[in-house]
Amino acid sequence: MILEKIKNEGLKYEFNVIFEANEIERKVSDEVLEKAKTFKMHGFRPGHVPLNIVRNSIEGSVLKNVLESLISEACDEILKQTGAPDFATRPIYRFDKEYESGADVSVVLSVEVAPSFDLVPFNCKVQRVIPKVLDEEVIQARNEFLDSIPVFEKTEKDYAVQNGDEVAYIATCYNKGVESKKKSFRNSLVVPMEIKENAEFLNNFLGKKVGDSFDYTPDENDKTIKYKFTIRTTKQRAKRPEAAKGGEALNDFDAIIKKQLGKEILNTAFIYHKNQILEYLKDQYDFPLPESILENETKNIIAEVKRDLAEREKETGEKQEAVTDDQIKSEYGDVVKQRVILGYVLNKIAQEGKIIVSNKELSDYLSEEIRRNPRIANQLMAYYKENPGAVEYKRAEIKERKVIDYLMTKVESTDVEMTKQEVQELVDKLLYEDDIDTDVNNTEQITSV
Repeated sequence: MILEKIKNEGLKYEFNVIFEANEIERKVSDEVLEKAKTFKMHGFRPGHVPLNIVRNSIEGSVLKNVLESLISEACDEILKQTGAPDFATRPIYRFDKEYESGADVSVVLSVEVAPSFDLVPFNCKVQRVIPKVLDEEVIQARNEFLDSIPVFEKTEKDYAVQNGDEVAYIATCYNKGVESKKKSFRNSLVVPMEIKENAEFLNNFLGKKVGDSFDYTPDENDKTIKYKFTIRTTKQRAKRPEAAKGGEALNDFDAIIKKQLGKEILNTAFIYHKNQILEYLKDQYDFPLPESILENETKNIIAEVKRDLAEREKETGEKQEAVTDDQIKSEYGDVVKQRVILGYVLNKIAQEGKIIVSNKELSDYLSEEIRRNPRIANQLMAYYKENPGAVEYKRAEIKERKVIDYLMTKVESTDVEMTKQEVQELVDKLLYEDDIDTDVNNTEQITSV
C-alpha cells in the first residue's frame, strides 16, 4: 500500500492510496482458499469443489471484501500519520478507474479527522446544593399520598351501592342454562366515581344490596354463556381519620418521604451543578473543530430556534418576527462552537475515567421513563423500538450525567442548603438566561460513542 497526502485544510485531508496488484491477489487467493473449505455446490461434497470453480463463483464478492478491508487499513494508517484519535465523519473514497485484474488499484480517500487535544487539570470550584426539606412539605406530600389511597368501611346489609364503593361478589356461570362451576368465580371491584354511559356491567352494581343479584351476558353475539352476579359484601368509601395523617406511627413513613423529596431537589439541582461545570470547562478549551460537525450542530440550532418561535407564537397568539438561517448562525455561532467543544471534552473525560453506560442501565432508564408516563407508555415503547437513534440519545443522556457526577467528586465545593422552591427558581433563571441550553447531548461526537 502506497499512501500519498494530496491536500490538507485544517482537519480535512485527501490522500491518494495505491493498492498493488500482488497485494490484492494475495488477499483474494487467501480468502478464496478459506471459503473453499466449506463451499457447497451440487454434484460435489462440501469443501471438495475445485478451487477454480469456487473462485469463479465468489470472486466478485471476495474482491469487494478485500478492497473494503484494504481501505479500512488505509484509514488506520491515516489516523497514525495525522495523530488524530478518530474520524469526525465517515471517510469518503472514490476509485480512479474501474478495476482491472492484475493491475494496481488507485483510490482517493477524503477524510475529516476528530480534533486531538489533551485534558487540562480540573480545578473547578462550584456551589453544591444540599437539600433542605421543609416539615410542611413532608406533611403535604404525606397527606396527598394517603388521600390518594382509598379507605373503605363495611356497610349494613340494607346499604345500596353507590359510586366509589367496594363490592365483593360471586359470579356464577351458566352454559345453556346449566351451571358451570369451572367458569364460576369470586372477585371484588371498586365502582368508579364516574361510569361511562356504555359501561352497562358497572352500572348493574349501583343501587344493589347484599344478597341482590343481576344477570350479565359478556358476549352479545353468544347468548349461551350467562353470568349471575350476587353481591356478597359492600364497603363504603370513608374519610381517612385525621389521626392517620400524623403522630408517632408515621415517623418512619415521614423519613422515607423526606428522603424522596431530597432526591427530587438534587435531581433539579443537577442542572445547576452541570451549568457550573460546563461554564468552567468551556473557558479551559479551544481547539480546531471539524466543519462537518459544526454544520450539523448549526442545523440543530436553527431547527431549535424555529421550533421555539413557532411554539411561542402558538402559545401567545402573537406573530413572531421571522428570522433567517444566516441570522441564527450569526447569533448562535459561539453556542454551536461551545456545544461541539464540550461534547469532545466530556467524551474524552468519559474515556479516561472509563465511564460507560451498560445495556442494563439504559434499559432501566427507559423503563423508568415509560413508568412515569403511563398514558403514553405504549407509544413510547413503540417509538424507542422503531428509532434506535433515539435510544442511543438516551444512552448519551445517561453518560453525560455520569460524567458530571464523576466531575462533581473532583470539585472544590461550597455547600449551600436550598429548598425545592429555591432550587427551582435558580434553575428557571438559568434556563431563561440561556435561550439555547448548552446541552452536549446534541453533539454528534458524544452520541456516537
